[in-house]
Amino acid sequence: DNIDFVEPGAKPLVMKSPSGTKIEVINEFFTPNVVSSHNYDLVIFKQVLEHTLNPLNFIADVVSVLQSQGMIYCEVPNLEFILKHGATQDFHIQHVQYFTIFGLIKMFKQFNLTPRIIQDIKIGHDFGILFSRCQDPLIPNIAPLAEADLVQFFARIERQQGFYQQLSEVGSMGPLF
Repeated sequence: DNIDFVEPGAKPLVMKSPSGTKIEVINEFFTPNVVSSHNYDLVIFKQVLEHTLNPLNFIADVVSVLQSQGMIYCEVPNLEFILKHGATQDFHIQHVQYFTIFGLIKMFKQFNLTPRIIQDIKIGHDFGILFSRCQDPLIPNIAPLAEADLVQFFARIERQQGFYQQLSEVGSMGPLF
């Protein structure tokens, strides 16, 4: 049994657990070529997918190192939370993708992966989904993002911009935008 951590900012390290399991920290970006096995029973990526330029290629690479009965746990920021709460600070250059639960499930279905568990994280700000190749989902169908949520979000942005414009006109600092 091996445990591999792939983290581009980590110091490379190889050690053994008390039970003798080899644990390796690999200082690289994930590709199938950087890991020691192509037979993992579980792959976990937390707060990673939103940073990838092509999430479908990334998922395909992960699936390629997964054993036939393996599972994937994926955790990302929740676009629905961002839109519902007007959390514009969550839109930043490091995140090149944003996901809803429905959208993420749809992406993984392209690889015949089914959601088994959906985990709410940080009061809905993020979510995590455990996927497997099992064809019987344990969770009900999830609806796509409602158009009303997008309309409400953009209306909130317009109100915020109007407020900041008024504030900048009153203050001596000049425009904020």
